[in-house]
Amino acid sequence: TQIVAGSLSVDKRGPESAIVGAPVNFEIVVSNPGTAPVLNVRLIDEFDAGLSHTSGQNALQLPVGNVGPGESKLVPLTLTATAPGRLCNRVRAEGEGGIVATDEHCIEVSQPQLSIRKTGPNAALIGREVPFE
Repeated sequence: TQIVAGSLSVDKRGPESAIVGAPVNFEIVVSNPGTAPVLNVRLIDEFDAGLSHTSGQNALQLPVGNVGPGESKLVPLTLTATAPGRLCNRVRAEGEGGIVATDEHCIEVSQPQLSIRKTGPNAALIGREVPFE
């Protein structure tokens, strides 16, 4: 008698850093290293305030479907960085029979800083060159 069992693993991939206002592209890879299919797999993706999704929600449910033995499925996810800091994105893969796997990916989000300073005289004559620094 051969005993078969499904299993899940999940890997959350993304950049190490981002800037406020920029899209952040993540990849979620859900795999079944087991010997039987895992049915009705879904991902629950939650992320810190400071990351946003176009849906306006901070917890997403993403259906994956059935994952066969030895099979992997890639699920892309784009969020937008809206605040600076160390921000984390957590994913939980769930399949029928209580099969669960989790992973987390954190990024450092920075606020771009730009300043311009221009100095010159308070008054100038028309038609004359005016020096600025």
